[in-house]
Amino acid sequence: MEKVAYLRNVDTSIVEITLEKEVSKGDILPFGERAVVTGNSGIEGDTIVCFTKGIFEIQAKSDDEFNYGDKVYFNEQDRIATKDSDGNIYLGLNYSKKIVGETFVRVGVGEF
Repeated sequence: MEKVAYLRNVDTSIVEITLEKEVSKGDILPFGERAVVTGNSGIEGDTIVCFTKGIFEIQAKSDDEFNYGDKVYFNEQDRIATKDSDGNIYLGLNYSKKIVGETFVRVGVGEF
């Protein structure tokens, strides 16, 4: 499975951004005080489409447990979703239970 699996877009919330570095489709980037998911790959200077909302399965810290509605954050250094808000970017709300040992979390990106 890819690091981010697109499940469905809950509306037409997309933005175009000009890249400051090379990215791959499905990467998570900071966007203000929250995060977006890249819709395609690109290199520095390219303008690409990113999703500000939608439901995605995102690689997560295996020792975190999530319940429905828990806040999910993204650790840029480790490139994984986590419950830890300290120094991490807000992703959205969890959409399904995740138990310890599972490595993906289902996130409603951009939901508060």
